[in-house]
Parts: sequence; structure tokens; C-alpha cells
Amino acid sequence: MGIRVADVTLATTSSVRLQGKGRKQRTVPLWKETAAEIGHWLKYADLRADQPLVPNRSGRPMTRTNVADRLALAITAATTQCPRLAGRRISPHSWRHATAMHLCRPVSTSRSSPCGWVTRARSRPMAMSRLIWQ
Repeated sequence: MGIRVADVTLATTSSVRLQGKGRKQRTVPLWKETAAEIGHWLKYADLRADQPLVPNRSGRPMTRTNVADRLALAITAATTQCPRLAGRRISPHSWRHATAMHLCRPVSTSRSSPCGWVTRARSRPMAMSRLIWQ
């Protein structure tokens, strides 16, 4: 994940700048919940603008494998609270795809249950940020 702290804008309309296919620069809006979590993370981690937003243990950007491992840990932890997650395949790719699909259509779901956050991985994957990065 090559997102640096400087790539994130936390304001009334929060967003993150990403480099997509063909090295195209894209600005993607952030959900209010995600922006709030990033704000808490930045205060906790005390990162500089040129540092990775989500560093690995050595302070470098997380790799695809790091992200997949963290997601697997979050799913395993959530399965104890929500057994129906057992055996489901939720990969970083399906999570990203679900996020893109969510931006295309509104989803009406309850936000009160941590189990609901994870079971909606196909409709609200960014709401899993608490489970993944803690």
C-alpha cells in the first residue's frame, strides 16, 4: 500500500489520492467513519507527511501480503463473534471490489453490530477498518 500521510485529506469532504492503473492519479472520497479512524490513527502513530499511512513493522509501506495477513486475522477474530463468517472467502481484492460497488449504489444496513460490519464485507468493507488495524 503506497499511500502516504500526505495523500490523505481530512476535511468536510475527506479523500485520499491513489495511483491507479496506468499510473493515473485518482481522488477517492472517504466515508466519515473511515476518515475519523484515520484521524485517530494519525494522532496515535504521530506520522510525518512523507511516511506511509499504514506502515509495516519496519516502518515501510505494507505489502499485499501484509494486508492479506491482517485481513485474515480480522476475519478469524470476527468469526468468534459471528460464526457465519467461517468458510467465507474475503480477500483484499473482493474487499476493494465491494468498496467500488458500494460507491456506485446506496446500501441500507445496521451499523450497531461488529458482526454486521464484517458480514457486510461485500457491501461496506471499509467499516472493517477497526477490526483490521487494531
